Amino acid sequence: MSTGTIRELEAERVFAFDWDGELVRFELQVQSYSCLLEFTHQFAPDRAMAPRNGAGWHVCLEALGAAPAPDEARQQELQDWYMSTLELPQ
Repeated sequence: MSTGTIRELEAERVFAFDWDGELVRFELQVQSYSCLLEFTHQFAPDRAMAPRNGAGWHVCLEALGAAPAPDEARQQELQDWYMSTLELPQ
């Protein structure tokens, strides 16, 4: 079970919370005829989980406009990509 505390809340614009010691933040930026979602997840000092977390968030954000649940095979594909792309400490 995860726990968290809301750190920032601005209706229809910003939602930020700590999630087991890591900061997660969603910010909507209105543009002329669209809206940009800026997402930030500040990982704990143990960056070994970065590929898994990156792939998980990637799949969730891809699914925002879709009805079906996130695809586990797509998450594994992305996790492998993040693992090969991120420069993680040895």
